[in-house]
Amino acid sequence: MPALRESKGLLYTLIVVGILALVASLYLTAWAGSPQSASAQDAGTTSTDGEATEEAPAPEIPVPDGGAMVALTPGTAETLSSPDGKVTVSIPASGPRAAGYLVYEPTTARDAEAPAPDGGSFGDTLFELTGYDEAGASMASVRFDSAATITIKYSEADLSAADSNPARLAIYKYDSAFQTWSRLTSSVDVVNGTISTSVSRLSHFAVVGFPAPPTPTPLPTSTPLPGVPTATPIPTATRPPTATSPPTATPTPLPPVVGDVAPTSGLMIGLVAVALVLMAAGGYYLRQSRQQN
Repeated sequence: MPALRESKGLLYTLIVVGILALVASLYLTAWAGSPQSASAQDAGTTSTDGEATEEAPAPEIPVPDGGAMVALTPGTAETLSSPDGKVTVSIPASGPRAAGYLVYEPTTARDAEAPAPDGGSFGDTLFELTGYDEAGASMASVRFDSAATITIKYSEADLSAADSNPARLAIYKYDSAFQTWSRLTSSVDVVNGTISTSVSRLSHFAVVGFPAPPTPTPLPTSTPLPGVPTATPIPTATRPPTATSPPTATPTPLPPVVGDVAPTSGLMIGLVAVALVLMAAGGYYLRQSRQQN
């Protein structure tokens, strides 16, 4: 009996230990898949020798007052909006060629590298888009594989430069090679009060307005003085009627002139036959008359 009790106690102990081990394994599995565990793993990377290393910090890129910045990653669409919500730059996923950063900086007409185009004037919407590489170095030239869309909410100052006509607004880009402003194909949305364009390169941009052309002044009408005879206008010479082509004359057949009718071959044969008959008859008549004499 004591041996039986000892064997039952050992069995119960093994069962309890097995249950505890099963519960512990389930708890460890659930903790490993929890967000806390994932975040702990993402906090750093593990080197080849098993020691955790920290990721490189983002480069320090100066963002001017009133400016904004967004990170660019190939294959990821991004949107850069100015703090005042006036300018929005939408970059498609196929746009960036390499990882980097895009910085928006508002400017003024005094910061423009060249005066406004002929006949136009700046409003108060001028800004510059600058690209930076992954290390934080400024890039002289940035080109997107797919064009980015710039949408601008035009202001009252912009409309004032266009005589309050949104259709006379346009977006210009500064061309540093020719040191002049180049007009971009722009689309005006009067309902939302925006103007937009598509660009593949970064530069300095501005909204330019053009005033309406002046209305031509009509020439004054001369008033005749009293007592002065009014000159009678000379009548315009009557132009001769336009010559028309003469009607086509229908040819009238003329009567045949004597000698104009030529005998046919059948008539000639008939005449020859008659002549032969007459000659044969005459010869026969002469021969008969000789025989009788």
